[in-house]
Amino acid sequence: MYEIEHIVCILYLFLLSLTDIKKRRIPLWGLIIGVAVSILFQCITRNKDFILIVSGAMTGIIFIVVSRVTNEKFGYGDSILILAMGIFLGFWNILYLLFIAFLLAAVYSIILLSVYHRGKKESFPFVPFLAMGYVGGMMLGNF
Repeated sequence: MYEIEHIVCILYLFLLSLTDIKKRRIPLWGLIIGVAVSILFQCITRNKDFILIVSGAMTGIIFIVVSRVTNEKFGYGDSILILAMGIFLGFWNILYLLFIAFLLAAVYSIILLSVYHRGKKESFPFVPFLAMGYVGGMMLGNF
């Protein structure tokens, strides 16, 4: 079961990453499916403490509020995906995933600014960094 959950999650993140790169939007139905599957997964497996699941979900809700307050400088799609991943992974693992994803995004930003002389206002899709962070965390044995 453990390997199947990782394969499904990687495929899900990979498909959302491709969509985010191509269209710069993530379909709401794909995100709703992710949230629903995460909730269902936790109900069936009960492998995480309820408090960790709820606090992981709250992390996503905080990001949704940030999206709203910043007029979507950080997209709603990214925030809803963080909500789904927070439910799936729990609080400490979503924080670890976000740390890796933001670190990778920061390195990418530095490269865009210094090597390619892109502007500070340039945006880029964030889901691929979440996907890379998940794969990296999985390979390091944290998920």
